[in-house]
Amino acid sequence: MKKPPYHVLIVEDEVIPAEYLASIIQDDPRFVVHSTVQSAVQARGVLRKEPIDLIFMDIMIDGALSGAEFALEIHRDYPQILMIFATAYSDEEMTDYAAEAEAFAYLLKPYRPKQITATLKLAATRLLGSPSHPAQIKTLNLIDGYRYDMEAQHLERDGHPIDLSAHEQALLHLLANERHRTLDKETLRYHLDLSDDSLRALIYRLRKRTTPELIQNIKRSGYRLGLAE
Repeated sequence: MKKPPYHVLIVEDEVIPAEYLASIIQDDPRFVVHSTVQSAVQARGVLRKEPIDLIFMDIMIDGALSGAEFALEIHRDYPQILMIFATAYSDEEMTDYAAEAEAFAYLLKPYRPKQITATLKLAATRLLGSPSHPAQIKTLNLIDGYRYDMEAQHLERDGHPIDLSAHEQALLHLLANERHRTLDKETLRYHLDLSDDSLRALIYRLRKRTTPELIQNIKRSGYRLGLAE
């Protein structure tokens, strides 16, 4: 079990987004931004010498390797490091890379402070290694035969993956981590940085693509994940 502060490496080839991301991370006393690099080559140099706990990886960095491809290398050589993907794209190929690299989270650009701070909170709990934390369970069995991989943030049914948008992934991951309690709309809106209408639309789309009971509406309380009995 490792205790904070946790060392963060930012792999981002745009200076302004990198500095903005670093400023938000540094507001959390549990994390220290060790360095910011712009390429896979520079990142390799840091990883060979320094103990990094968490990487924010821009999927589309310049160089011979994209961030998505480099993430697979990191997952192979440093499986203990948590990885958070950051991208302006949310297509199926990028989602596949995130799943294969077992990315801990997937953030869409432009960066939103509330999403970053919520992700850091979850990452700190994972890094601390609390045995009671839901993330220690690799797979959740959900209602109607759906299964959710906690590490890869991957939803499937009967062996067939369900393609999810970045916001759908974030919603499911939040509900999965807090699966033993009901989350009210204000909490979901805060962590997902969505308006009330956008949150309702997000839940509606996800239910329509899966099953209405996957995200259960608890009257006057909020929402929770539909777990298999």
